[in-house]
Amino acid sequence: TKVRFIGGGSPTNISRNVEFSGGSEYGDGDLRFNLTNGTTNDQLRLTSAANPNAKGAISVDSSGSIFLGNGSGTRRIGSINSNENGTNGKALTINFSSPLTNGGFETGDLQGWTAFEQNYSSIYNLNGQSIAYDFTNSRGGTGTGSIIVSTPSGTPFYKVSIDSQTVSSGKYALRLVSNGAITGPSGHDSPSGNGSLHGPFVRSDAFQAFAGDRIAVDFSAQQGSDAYEVFGFLVETGSNTRTQLFAKRGDQVLFNPINGTVPADGEYQFEFVCGSYDKSGGLALGASLFVDNVRLVSATLITDAVIQAITDQVTYSNNSQNPQTHTRHLEITRKTADKVTDSTTVDILFGAA
Repeated sequence: TKVRFIGGGSPTNISRNVEFSGGSEYGDGDLRFNLTNGTTNDQLRLTSAANPNAKGAISVDSSGSIFLGNGSGTRRIGSINSNENGTNGKALTINFSSPLTNGGFETGDLQGWTAFEQNYSSIYNLNGQSIAYDFTNSRGGTGTGSIIVSTPSGTPFYKVSIDSQTVSSGKYALRLVSNGAITGPSGHDSPSGNGSLHGPFVRSDAFQAFAGDRIAVDFSAQQGSDAYEVFGFLVETGSNTRTQLFAKRGDQVLFNPINGTVPADGEYQFEFVCGSYDKSGGLALGASLFVDNVRLVSATLITDAVIQAITDQVTYSNNSQNPQTHTRHLEITRKTADKVTDSTTVDILFGAA
């Protein structure tokens, strides 16, 4: 496929004869436009439809959030990647998720988050709740147990920090450390029936979410002395009501996604709780949890038609008065919800003004 750009002229739509099919769904996937031989003067931009509320219309706001029209309004479906925003030769990547403020911790600090280096049970007690466990890495099997919130023996160690060594993607991740001892119950090595200690925890800045949206988090449990016990909650800002998104207990695990569903439209904060379970039964416990890529995935179905509509509104331009006129090769790659990718290429030909 070829399109022509007139040097010094208006931005050119890049979608001529580019069509998408296959019936795939793209929630938590992405769409990437990359000039494989571009220059720093090349610009890729997603534009907005004249009527954003029209059914199937695509619009983008000043923060990079992307919306799909439904005939009477719009619903957020994703965002422009902050590192690949199409400017100055960079790729333009559309993520079909919306990161919470500093959801990848790439600022290198806790901007957008509040850390609480304290026992969580004084805030919200989870004693008696059931919890799924997975100890397959240590040949302990899977199942469902119950939580016994224990009394600390001495002063536990709670720490929240930014880590650059153990990450899911990018340069940084959040690390939460929980170490200490408990007074009981003492027991033997078991996936359930022994005590737990909860804390520290973090809470995000407030964000708007809609019923059916998903909160997705990449987490890993490594470098701990006992089993991890981790929870994710949505906290409704007006009532402080908690909705549990997930509760998991287990042994060492590399980064993998966990997620939960938003129950109703509203303003929320995400709360991630680090804890440790005394699997050994020896009354000493500890876990080190890593969190990365906290994101909001829209409940709105992202289909080939949406991919097509976005592509139809991507433009190419060049801001140089004397641009290099070699043909640009624009690679368009789509990644589905199942992480399957395929690509097509558009050649952008330069013409005289």
